[in-house]
Amino acid sequence: MPIGTVVTVTNDDTGASVTCTVNDRGPYGAANGAGRVIDMHPDQFEVIAELETGVIDVTISW
Repeated sequence: MPIGTVVTVTNDDTGASVTCTVNDRGPYGAANGAGRVIDMHPDQFEVIAELETGVIDVTISW
């Protein structure tokens, strides 16, 4: 997604969501985070899950 794109990230387990703006992209490829599609700022992640959770399943819409 282009930098500046506004997305809504929804926790698939709880339905909690937060709106974010894409401000960085990459890295790409399986070696760095296979299956991961978004890296969120901790402040925004805490809106949808506890930080200790680490990686969660999400739906992203824009």
